Amino acid sequence: MKKNLFKLAGLVISAMLLGACSQMATYENEDLLSNQEAAAKNGFNLTPYGTGGNENAMTLDGGGDYLTNCITEDSGDIFKADGDLSANWGGGPNAGTKSLTVEVWNTLTTIEYRFTLTSSNPNGNNLQYFDEVSGDWLNAGSLVVNVPLVISRALPIGWVAGDVITEQWKQVGGGSPLDAGNVSYTLIGECSDCEESFSYVDNGDNEAYVFTYIPAEDMSAAALVFTFAQGVAASATGLDGWATNGSTRQITMDLVACQEYTWTVDLIADCSGNSPNSNVWTDFKVNTVSKKGTLSDITESCN
Repeated sequence: MKKNLFKLAGLVISAMLLGACSQMATYENEDLLSNQEAAAKNGFNLTPYGTGGNENAMTLDGGGDYLTNCITEDSGDIFKADGDLSANWGGGPNAGTKSLTVEVWNTLTTIEYRFTLTSSNPNGNNLQYFDEVSGDWLNAGSLVVNVPLVISRALPIGWVAGDVITEQWKQVGGGSPLDAGNVSYTLIGECSDCEESFSYVDNGDNEAYVFTYIPAEDMSAAALVFTFAQGVAASATGLDGWATNGSTRQITMDLVACQEYTWTVDLIADCSGNSPNSNVWTDFKVNTVSKKGTLSDITESCN
């Protein structure tokens, strides 16, 4: 269980791609022995960090950062990594083409693979994986063109965030084979229990404000809205990528439970009136629900 903090502007989503047929962890070599047998039963091995190569590895894009991201029972494939490969064969009227898309993510207990085949030949398409115990390629199921096939593997006991699962996969039959080689994914750890909160730090007049929001649950495509005083929204800096709509700045993004989202924002008061002070911020909403609570409006001096 852990709580992760990160700056929105500095969030880097990446999948660690390692090509050894192994799972790596920060254990000493002797500590791995007890887990290697259990992992091998699922078709992969555990090896000490840095002992594997990266030959014949399929490159995946996306995924999550195990240092800043975390998952719950309801996270689904929010941190999936994906890759694809294709092949062509024959010529003229006998020409054929196919492609295989691979998506990988982990839950709290399993690693999930989703394979989708596109092919001009709908017959005889099989998915295989290399079994580390027997040393043979074994059948994992039949691929139906354009119909996703999901394969679930139990994670080894004692896995931790940052461990890497690697398996070898290939598609055979129905024309030229597609060999994905080593497919590696870095596991994302479990989120800690937390309560939803929103706060800001007022660093004084003419200084940036630091807004912080922590969601209590995962939210896909959440609508975030800052409400500022009239004339302030357009001039606010520190919200790159947020759209301006009247007196608001808005963005849609996925939120992960218990992660801390922080925005450092410069606000310039609109002192066109005769008041000695001017409001600059009045509200923050997530999916139309205000998170302001008992917080006061933010004002700037016009003197």
